[in-house]
Amino acid sequence: MYELRMQITRARIDKEQDELHANTEKETKKIKAEENASVMITKAEGQQRIVVNEVKADTVTGVNKARTEAQKLTINTEQQVAVMGIEAITALEQNRAKYIALIAECDAEKPNLAAMDA
Repeated sequence: MYELRMQITRARIDKEQDELHANTEKETKKIKAEENASVMITKAEGQQRIVVNEVKADTVTGVNKARTEAQKLTINTEQQVAVMGIEAITALEQNRAKYIALIAECDAEKPNLAAMDA
């Protein structure tokens, strides 16, 4: 009987130790899982910041490129307008010169007009 009580007592002690060991292992795994989750969250947040910064940089680059292209287009257009203005003034001066030449020619032919009538 004494042996049986000792076995029961020993079994209770072993059971308590197993429960304590299991609880300790469970808490250890829980803490490690929380640590791993925290590390993964921090890593994901860091990657998110990197991606956000890359997108911002790409956006700024795209906007700057568009502005540069717009400035080039504006400059080219202004140059074309200036050339067209010069060409228009040149054509006007040429037409004026032709007009003056025609008037001079008509004035020169006036005396001959009377001779043609006769």
